[in-house]
Amino acid sequence: MTELTTILPFLIWAASWAIGGYLIAWAVFDLQRERFVAGLALGLVLQLWLANALTYAIPAPSSFWASAGAVLLFGLIAMVRSRRRLQRPFSLPIGQALALAVLTYVFLAVERGLNIFDDFQNIPTASTMAAGDIPPHFPYAPHLRFGYHYLLLLFAAQLIRLGDLFPWTAVDLARAVVLALLLVLTYVWAGRMARSRLAGGIAATFVAFAGGARWLLLLLPEALSRSISRSISLIGSGAASAPDLMAGLTAPWRIEGDGPIPFPFAFANGINNPTTMAHGGVGALYVLIPLLLLVLFRRLRNLSGGLVLITLIASHALTVEFDFLVMYAALGLVLLLDWVRRRKVGVLRSFWTTAAVAAGALPIAAVQGGVLTELVRERLLTADARQSFHTFQFSFSTPSLVSGHLGWLELLHPYPLVAALLELGPVLLATPLLFAWGGKMIRVQKWWEAGIALGGVFVLLPLFVKYAGSAGQSANARLFGILLQPAPCTPCP
Repeated sequence: MTELTTILPFLIWAASWAIGGYLIAWAVFDLQRERFVAGLALGLVLQLWLANALTYAIPAPSSFWASAGAVLLFGLIAMVRSRRRLQRPFSLPIGQALALAVLTYVFLAVERGLNIFDDFQNIPTASTMAAGDIPPHFPYAPHLRFGYHYLLLLFAAQLIRLGDLFPWTAVDLARAVVLALLLVLTYVWAGRMARSRLAGGIAATFVAFAGGARWLLLLLPEALSRSISRSISLIGSGAASAPDLMAGLTAPWRIEGDGPIPFPFAFANGINNPTTMAHGGVGALYVLIPLLLLVLFRRLRNLSGGLVLITLIASHALTVEFDFLVMYAALGLVLLLDWVRRRKVGVLRSFWTTAAVAAGALPIAAVQGGVLTELVRERLLTADARQSFHTFQFSFSTPSLVSGHLGWLELLHPYPLVAALLELGPVLLATPLLFAWGGKMIRVQKWWEAGIALGGVFVLLPLFVKYAGSAGQSANARLFGILLQPAPCTPCP
């Protein structure tokens, strides 16, 4: 009986935001084939953002319930007001539901037993957030605010508090659900765009596995591999795995908390991990939210849709703040290229709509919590910044990038340059296709899609601008890897 009293309220909570998201996808954005999986993802992200916002006024778990109820209520109102309300709104695509369930189980099975990357901080943070500490403080120094991209950990906190799960199980399940949603949505959306299930499967596979290719060093002549190895000083888990890169290529990756089967260091990566390696505190949310924006932005029709998109963009700032800021620079680049294309300086009406939606998310991101809020506090309230765990300083340098395993790679020297290109991987080969797609989106006035594609230009920024705050070298490696993420959109026409 005790288990039933726990499970039933949890199922009601989950069903509330899932049904609400489904109705929003149907009534506000008129989605068809993607309606089921996009609705689930949309409901999840909307209720997470609302739960975070409501904690400023009401404590958890009341904020968790209120956010789910608000998403359901918004969906019901949208359905009633929709001209399509007399049509049957609900349909269950068995294939998508089955794929989602199977992938969630598989990814959960992979996650169980792993305790890698930053789980030493993620699991305690999720636990304290479940107790009501939202936005969170640093679990090992509770007097310091923890400026972190914690949206996925908020989902885990909800699973802990409402589902009565252990913290480590909740974090694993949160990652598994988000990754499964991402891959199924990619398959469905790309398949519809290309009118081919094969294209959808290729796109989903690309998103899942595209990453660096350090293992290609094994195929180079031995003399060249040794020269590259001598030019590199391993850091972090790389230094723990082998004395030099050459030895590491045939050694296991020495990390704490991995499974019983050693992971080869040659298949690890310090910059561009595949999405299937999204075992950190953000999970795959940093890809899922931009994909949702790609799916929904071209279906923006009214104020309700604009509010939903503003919420999604603000939510993105709680997953990967640098990518969030780059999108504004990318929209500026898109506008400039449109002026060049038309040989006329002037802003089209359709661009104003996109700009208004993007602008609406900026003030929200400044106050909602996370890294950007702490950055604003540090710049505007110097004394208040002393209560934050992270500090934020930037510096300029010669062209170089940093790998979390291979250290600083100077791009003006040939051997580190080769290592850097292999660390980035063949995903760079998709760049011309990505930019060509961005040009096409400018011509058809799909401004957000164009910004997503051409935002890849700003992958050059971390070559010259280095993050020198308390997060150290790992933050620079993540900056570069995150800016490579628009590439998975390439298989889509």
